[in-house]
Amino acid sequence: MSYLLLFLSAAIVNNFVLVRFLGICPFVGVSKHLSSAVGMGLATTFVLVLTAVICYIVDTFLLVPYNITELRVLTYIVLIAAVVQFTEIMIKCMEEDFGNPSSLYQLGVDSEKILKTARKNLLKENPDYTVIFTSGGTEADNMAIMGSA
Repeated sequence: MSYLLLFLSAAIVNNFVLVRFLGICPFVGVSKHLSSAVGMGLATTFVLVLTAVICYIVDTFLLVPYNITELRVLTYIVLIAAVVQFTEIMIKCMEEDFGNPSSLYQLGVDSEKILKTARKNLLKENPDYTVIFTSGGTEADNMAIMGSA
C-alpha cells in the first residue's frame, strides 16, 4: 500500500511538469503580438473568475450538502472544461459573427442563422418552451417582472 501511495504522490501531487509547466500555460501560449497576449490574458482571467464562482456555488450547494465532496476534483475539471468551451464559442461569435440578426447585410444574415440554430438547439429537449432573445438587460428584466405579475 505504501508503494502505491508513493507512486501516486510522485506522479500526481509532486510532479514537476504538472506543477511548474502546465500551470504557466497562459503565459507560454501567447504570441509576440500585444493584442494576442492581452486577449489571452483577458480570456484566462475571465475563465478563472467564472469557474471560481461556479465551483464555489456547486461545492456549497451541491457537493457539501449531499456529502459527495470526494467528487470535487472531477466536478471542477468538468466545470472548467465547460467554461473554457463556452468562452471559446463566445469569443468566436464576438469576433466573427457579430452582425445584427435583424439586418439584411451578409454578416447580419449569418448572425440570424446562428441565432436560429441556437434557439432550435435550446428547444430540442423542451419543445413546449419559448425562447425570447432581448436586446439588453433592462428589456429582459422588464419581461421577467411583467411576465410574473
